[in-house]
Amino acid sequence: MALGGSAGESIAHNAQQLNINQKNNYRKIKIDEVSANVLKAISDNYIGYTVIEAYISEEETGEYKLVLKKEEKQLVVYYKSSGELIKQDVK
Repeated sequence: MALGGSAGESIAHNAQQLNINQKNNYRKIKIDEVSANVLKAISDNYIGYTVIEAYISEEETGEYKLVLKKEEKQLVVYYKSSGELIKQDVK
């Protein structure tokens, strides 16, 4: 049995809505204000990288956005305050 077009469109719409809801506004913070769990996860998983910028979600989700640098390479990583990686982007 095949799904009708409307079911497929509904799934696509729900996925798009989820992405919109996941976008947070961040405010810049000092690196020493980042959760110890997050800093430990970064030191364990991103050896040789330095945190050059830190942001926290304004939506009170405890989510961090961090800019990491190693030589000429920069990454943007998103972490929960528990130290769980949400996602990583190359800057």
